[in-house]
Amino acid sequence: MSAGVVTGLALDLLMLSGKHFTRGYLSWLLSGTPYFPIQIALAIFLGWVFGRHLWHKSMVWVWVMPFAILCYAFVAIPTITPTLPPQYQAGIGESRLSHYFGWGCGPWNYCRDQAAITLPFYIASAYSLGALFAESTSEWIGSNVVVERVFISFFGAWFFVAALCDVYISSRGGWNWLFLPLGAVPAGIGALLMLVAIGMRAPRLEQR
Repeated sequence: MSAGVVTGLALDLLMLSGKHFTRGYLSWLLSGTPYFPIQIALAIFLGWVFGRHLWHKSMVWVWVMPFAILCYAFVAIPTITPTLPPQYQAGIGESRLSHYFGWGCGPWNYCRDQAAITLPFYIASAYSLGALFAESTSEWIGSNVVVERVFISFFGAWFFVAALCDVYISSRGGWNWLFLPLGAVPAGIGALLMLVAIGMRAPRLEQR
């Protein structure tokens, strides 16, 4: 959800420079392939930042529950999309591997299984890897506090502003109270990133 918000702001700014992008292009960037590169990149980034500055051992284990759900779905669930024709269902019309990890399921055939089951596992794993990398390299990676603070503050402001813009644009066609919780997640991430930047004091992580 946050990936769509922050990517949407980037495309809006590019459009101000004369570029033209459609909602279909944004959808393709986010879910047009079974690999979800933007979501994975953001998860690694957030895992690395929070791993460096808000470390907790549970950060490297957040993938366990999504992995368990994925394993169960892979073995026992042909689809969670009620209207999906049998020829697109895992273990019936196509292989389970293609359905959950390849081109068998996606918006091109109105299938939501990868977005609902596989994507959370990818995101959680990427977040854990980012946190693990921050923890394992904290002793030898040097850090310029000023540069890192500016870097984290920039992305924090980006998340926050993107959330506000998304709520504003979405509400122009009529207000819905669902806009608030949908905007609260990226806004909260942005606020937390900015608080992390404000709280930075040392060039390296404190000894844990």
